[in-house]
Amino acid sequence: MDAWTMAHIRKVRKIWTFWTLLQLCGFVLLFFYPLGTIAGLTFLLVGFALSATSVCSRCGNPVDVSVKKCPHCKEALSRPGTSTVERRG
Repeated sequence: MDAWTMAHIRKVRKIWTFWTLLQLCGFVLLFFYPLGTIAGLTFLLVGFALSATSVCSRCGNPVDVSVKKCPHCKEALSRPGTSTVERRG
């Protein structure tokens, strides 16, 4: 990143977690009509929603969405919808 860009919180998807297995089970259940289809869609949606995590765009370490400063690299984090231009140093 250049000196004019402020770090921000970005969402990334974890690849191999419990939520990925939940999505896989949901995909298999889709083929067992009608109850399996309903359960499968539910598992897919829940697994997809919960597999996302928030990370600092500067260092890539996980951060809570409510923090104003990354606890790892100490960089100030901008909020979505705010200006990302800031002069450093």
